[in-house]
Amino acid sequence: MKKVSNVIPEKSNKMYEEFISTRVLNDKDIIDFIQVNNFTKEDIYNNLEKFYQYYISKDVSLDLNHKPKLSLNNGEVNITYTETEQYKQYRLASQLGNKIKTEYIADRILTYCFENLSKTKEKGLLARELIRACNDILENNKINRRKLGELVFGNSNNLNILNSIIHPEIRRRILEEIDKNNDQEFIFIDVALLFEAKFDDLVDKIIVVYVDKNTQLTRLMKRNSISEKEAVSRIVSQMSPLEKAKLGDYTINNNLDVINTYEQVDKVLSELKKGCCK
Repeated sequence: MKKVSNVIPEKSNKMYEEFISTRVLNDKDIIDFIQVNNFTKEDIYNNLEKFYQYYISKDVSLDLNHKPKLSLNNGEVNITYTETEQYKQYRLASQLGNKIKTEYIADRILTYCFENLSKTKEKGLLARELIRACNDILENNKINRRKLGELVFGNSNNLNILNSIIHPEIRRRILEEIDKNNDQEFIFIDVALLFEAKFDDLVDKIIVVYVDKNTQLTRLMKRNSISEKEAVSRIVSQMSPLEKAKLGDYTINNNLDVINTYEQVDKVLSELKKGCCK
């Protein structure tokens, strides 16, 4: 298994190391696990990526219906995922009532770890199993984004599982892009779920471009050619634009015409160039 430190460029790696030291290694569950198993400094170092994966996947804000657990088998740290008791009761009640369609995801998929994924053969096996489990959203071996949206928006469990899979990879790629462009005066990262995915620690300043709810709904329906119901289900799955605006260092009101928006952008850029960041 390649270590993250071996694949992330040096400057990005420093950000990764800071995240590990200030957050991951201060997590109570991880500390308890290290102490119970009498880990040496070398043991901790060799399993940093596994602890990182565990820390990200146990984020309570994701409200996942499967909880991660660290285990030690033959000297190797693994992560397994089990149903929460609350979700188990909900699932059983739903099955008995025959009210919803449920999809079975094999334990083999839920218990995959990074070491398995580092092996080409194992990657292929997992890919085939995931394709079989998610066949409804594939068309000509490509993901139908609209069908995927129907599957996750309006279903918090499916959405949270999807986010827990893709957010760590998105974070890694953002760090790579930051390093590639570190000679630029400014680096702008366009992230729709900046706060929800907890990516705000990757930036120095936050510019929030927002619109009111009615404008957001109208534009989303037009851009994606979806119904009002579908648009609403996507909007409610995110923090509202006005809530995000309160958390930004700068805000741009995008309710008006393009010229007005450009004027606001120029003002923000001017302040940044002058070093007037608050």
